[in-house]
Amino acid sequence: YTLAGTNPVYDRSLTEGEMAVYFMSSTEIYEYARTKVYYGDSTLVIAPDGTTMLIDTQNPACTPKIVATLQALGIETLDYLVFSHPHEDHIAGYPTLLRYIDAKQVLCNDYEYTNYYLYNGLTDALEEKEIPVTVLREGDSFKCGEIEIKVLNPPEGYVHEGGNASVNSGSLAFHMTYKDSTYLLCGDIETDMELRMIEKYGSALQADVCKTNHHGNTTSNMKEWIAAVAPKVAVTEASQSVSDLILGRYMIGGATVLTTWLNQTVVVWTSGDGEYDVQVEAEEWSDYTELPEEVENGHFVIK
Repeated sequence: YTLAGTNPVYDRSLTEGEMAVYFMSSTEIYEYARTKVYYGDSTLVIAPDGTTMLIDTQNPACTPKIVATLQALGIETLDYLVFSHPHEDHIAGYPTLLRYIDAKQVLCNDYEYTNYYLYNGLTDALEEKEIPVTVLREGDSFKCGEIEIKVLNPPEGYVHEGGNASVNSGSLAFHMTYKDSTYLLCGDIETDMELRMIEKYGSALQADVCKTNHHGNTTSNMKEWIAAVAPKVAVTEASQSVSDLILGRYMIGGATVLTTWLNQTVVVWTSGDGEYDVQVEAEEWSDYTELPEEVENGHFVIK
């Protein structure tokens, strides 16, 4: 896969020495056994010291662009590779990714992945490369370079009972802090887990930058959730399910709303002072995006 032209979003020097989160885009649909798998999530975190963490890889048809993006950013080996939950639009691209990009450590929840169609190749790749796997649950914490990461979901003993909603709500949820800056990435959790986390964490959920849950779907992103998180920037890694209602909720909540459906790859970086630089690959704005006055070549600052 060759990235089209030169775009500032792929210029690693822009974010050098700062905390950067790349919400990566691709719009390829993967088809198998009369099933269509739409483009899902793939989020790259780079710490100020260069430590890297990739969360999900979308579907197998999207993965070549993910690989090309990582290579354009000079990444040949990932420090952490995260499987948020076992759905095709999040992790089915990993066998392809691991042909080109190495990884030192895999982080996942405690679901059984080998029982899902398309995932056997993932297990084989992990065994072949002898990549160690660590299971995470609520209450765990770790560091990605200088970034402090708290695991907020799934809770100890959570067992999904089948069905997409149950698997979605078991997604790994990371609250990330670097100095005075905060990010929240919660996979595809749905309203039941949003309610549980609001009750347990309350204002501790607050994060300046967040990924909208479940691709901006109405199965998630309750008004109460948005009020608790109170983001300055909300990015939807959009699949077929993005909802104008949800984008409107985030706008009303005070967030600058971006979506990979329109903006393609989005990078949000910070020195840790609570201010954020934003660079988008494409200047195509949602009706729910209220931009600051100064936007130049897809770049602007959120204070």
